[in-house]
Amino acid sequence: GAAAPAPVPLGGAGDFVILAKTAITEVGGGIITGNIGLSPNAALAITGFALTADGSNQFATSAQVSGLVYASDYAVPTPAMLTAAVSAMEAAYTDAAGRPLSHVSNAENFDGILGGKIFTAGVYKWSTDVSFATDITLSGSV
Repeated sequence: GAAAPAPVPLGGAGDFVILAKTAITEVGGGIITGNIGLSPNAALAITGFALTADGSNQFATSAQVSGLVYASDYAVPTPAMLTAAVSAMEAAYTDAAGRPLSHVSNAENFDGILGGKIFTAGVYKWSTDVSFATDITLSGSV
C-alpha cells in the first residue's frame, strides 16, 4: 500500500493528551492518561476533576488524571508554556487541515460514529460532527 503521510509536527502541544482554549469538562468518571492543559481560559473552566493545586501553583493534580493539569492562571512558567503549546496546536491543526485525504473512500467514515473502530495512519476528514461512546484505536507508527 501507499506510505502513510509524514506525522503532523505537534511541538509543545504533543506534551498534552487534552489541550483546549475554552474549557475541559469531565462528566463520565473516566481516567485521562497524560497531561491536560487549558489556555487562555483559567482553571475555573476545568470542571469535574476535583483539582488539587501543587504547592508551587504551577500545576494541579486529580485522581482522574494520571498526568498533570495546567491552566493559564497558574504560576510562572505555566502561562508561557501553555501559550506556546496552544500556538503549536493551532499550527498543527493548520498543517493537518491542509493535507490531502489518504482514505478518500472513507472520507465520511461510519456516518461520524467512531466507537469501536480502528483507524490506520492517514488523514481523515469529516464534513459532519463525529462522536465515540466507546474506545477508538489509532493504529500506526512513525
